[in-house]
Order: sequence, then C-alpha cells, then structure tokens
Amino acid sequence: MAMVSASSIMLLIAFFLIQFLNISPSFSSSIHIARNTPTEFSARLINRNSVKSPFHNPKLTHSDRVKAAVRTTIARQKYFQSKQIRLNDMINPPVKPHSYEYVMTYSIGTPPVETFAVVDTASDLIWLQCLPCELCYKQTIPYFDPAKSQFFKKIPCGDPDCKGVQSTCKNSVCQYQADYADGSYTEGDLVLETLTFRRSQSNPPKLGILNIIVGCGHNNTQGEDTDDYPGTFGLNRGPLSIITQLGYGGFSYCLVPRDNTEAESSLHFQVYQKITGSSTPMLDGDQYYVNLEGISVGDERLAIPPGTFNRTEGIGGFIIDSGSGFTSLEPDAYSLLILAIEKHIGGRTADPEKVFSVCYDAKAEDISKFPVITFHFTGVNLEIGPSNTWINQKKTETGGIYCLAMFQAFGVSVLGNYQQQNVNVQYDSRNKLISFQPMDCTKAG
Repeated sequence: MAMVSASSIMLLIAFFLIQFLNISPSFSSSIHIARNTPTEFSARLINRNSVKSPFHNPKLTHSDRVKAAVRTTIARQKYFQSKQIRLNDMINPPVKPHSYEYVMTYSIGTPPVETFAVVDTASDLIWLQCLPCELCYKQTIPYFDPAKSQFFKKIPCGDPDCKGVQSTCKNSVCQYQADYADGSYTEGDLVLETLTFRRSQSNPPKLGILNIIVGCGHNNTQGEDTDDYPGTFGLNRGPLSIITQLGYGGFSYCLVPRDNTEAESSLHFQVYQKITGSSTPMLDGDQYYVNLEGISVGDERLAIPPGTFNRTEGIGGFIIDSGSGFTSLEPDAYSLLILAIEKHIGGRTADPEKVFSVCYDAKAEDISKFPVITFHFTGVNLEIGPSNTWINQKKTETGGIYCLAMFQAFGVSVLGNYQQQNVNVQYDSRNKLISFQPMDCTKAG
C-alpha cells in the first residue's frame, strides 16, 4: 500500500475543512500559506449596559453613563484632532474609550475561548490581554492563555505581516505598542490566531477563521476612568483591520437603543457588501470620512457656508464613528443649529447635571413634536428623530429636562453613536459607499 506524506494529509484536511465550512482560500506571502475566507459571518453586538454584558454595572446611574459617554466624546475629539495635525501616528487611537456603549463577542484560539471587545471604527488592530502578564489590569473574564491554543503562532520580525505595519522587534518576535493620552498603554506580540464567531447567544461558536493577525497584550495599563474590557476590535481601513486582512467588501451594524438592556443585534461582515437604499461616498483616509453638505431643522435649511465640513489639507471633515458617544459639529454650524432650535422651541433651561448646553423643560409627548434634524450628506439624507436628538437629564412631575445630545467640535466633526441608534449603518469599502437605513435594531438580528 502506498505511503501518504504528511503534506498530502494536511492538504486533504484543508480541503475538507474548506468544503465543510463553505469557505474559499485566500493566499498570502507571509508565514501562513492560506487563510479561509467565509463569504459572510456575524458577531453578537451588545449594549454594554445590557444584562447580557459582562460589564453590566447595576450601580451606575443614568447620570454616570451620560457623563462617561461625554468624556469619551471629548477624548475621541482630541484623538482625531491630534491625528490630523500629526501629533500622534500609532496603531491604535491614543485615546482609550473611557466608557464605551457597544461591545462585540467572539472567540479566540483552538479550542475557542469566548471574549469581548470594544467595537472601534477609528482603529484597525484587534488586541486583547494575554498570559503571561508582565503587567495586566483586572478584567471581568479570565485572561486569554495562548499556551492552551493549538494553532497560536507568533509572527517573526522578518515576516511580511510584520514589515507591513508599524511595529518593533523583541526576541525575534514582531511587537505592537499603543500609548494613550490618559497615560495608559498596551504592548505585546503580534500573533496569528483563529477567531470564531457566533450569531446569537443561543447558537454556539460555529465559524472559525484561521490566521488572523491579533495583538496579544502582555503589558497593559488603564487610565483612572476606564472600564475593565479585555481589548479592542478595530474596524477602520488600516492594514490590520479584519476587513483589510480578509479582503472583505465591508460590514454593517445596527445599534440598539442604549436604554434597552435586554436586546442585542449583530455586526455583519461580507465579502461583497450589499448596500440597500441610498448611499453617500466614502472619502479617502483611514477613518470613515463622508461629505456633509448641510443641516436642516424641520423644513429650515441652515445657512451653513458651503465647504464648512470639508477636509482641507487633512484638517477638518466629517467622520462616522462607532466609539464617540455623541455627535460633535463644527463651531459655526453648531451655533446656527442652536439658533434654529431656539426659534422652533423657545427659551431654554439649564442642564441640572451641567453637561449639555441646550436643554428644555418639556413633557415627554412634546418631545415627539420637536423638529426633526436632518443631515444632508452627498446622495443621502439622515433624519435624526427626537429619540436620537434629545436625552432626558432629569425627570420632573410634568416630564423632564431634555437636552440636545450634541456638542461643539474643536477639530473634526463626528457622527456619534447616540445619533446612530436604530439605524443600520452599512460600510461598502470596495465601492467606497456608506448608507443609513432607519429600522428597529432590536429586530435586526
């Protein structure tokens, strides 16, 4: 009987895996010969305040959560501004999320171990805390132990996967490092691992993707005001994003409202991202820049000068961001917005929490009658209804103190996640398009 070589056996195994998982191989010049590329997959997307989240803290008040989201909004403004003026140029944003709103679940290693990550469209690297720890901060779930993973592999310094990114070398292993504005940092090995995804809590992990470049953090610290999340899942257009690694057409997400602590939705990836409805062009850059042409309040188009939201010589512009808590607008546009709102609604009152600048004492039923704010992007309009515009800062006998959940930007303008609630946001990287489709995200699956 003829002998079968080890290489032949491996090829047969790979063949059956590809057939079984309904995947197609993509080839690379790095140390891994092939990476299986499923045509599409999804990951669970959870509001961090959900009872299904390991970071759910019942002791946090509404005020605590709002103030944390404001701090994150300001911190990310500083990041985008510093990146534009080239004060910082690192793998991850030099701003760690103080308190994020949405996390995704995935599993890592073989056998798969479930973990959680902050969804971040402003960075590209996937990283998590790993054993052995030189210095690790406390987290809710156990640290990932690479020694227990069958196909874990460190990337050598001379490998193309190392040379293609900003990195250093330590003991012949490719290293990553990210320093943050709050004094915290993460650093460790760039490795190849298997990531496994599942659609919902009731379904077990069932789709493993081989040889994904991941940052295995062995030396990590936190700022004083940071939650104990295991890591970050970067989704921008950089070289380490899973979108770039797999050569995918794009992804989409639908954010459930923050005050819904039971629902979850999904983060969906596709080789060929299918845009539904109208779309706006995705402009050049590693962030998701789009062209905002103007803003309306009700039927009134604001007298914002043309080009206000343009990016000129790399400065300014308008970004769609999953990590910013609230929307930030260029100062002149923000001032015109406030004037138009006051004309429609009348005199304002003070925010009892001293967070927002534009507030009204109103009945809940009156809020639904407040004018709709419309963002006019090239090719598509995004109507931001009252539930995504106003936030109740204090309940009163007649209703509450409702405040405009937007801020003045001090650099780039940003569409925050509060204004993206119940909107299916689709990113088509291949055709450079972004679309917004309002829907009930609790039913989006």
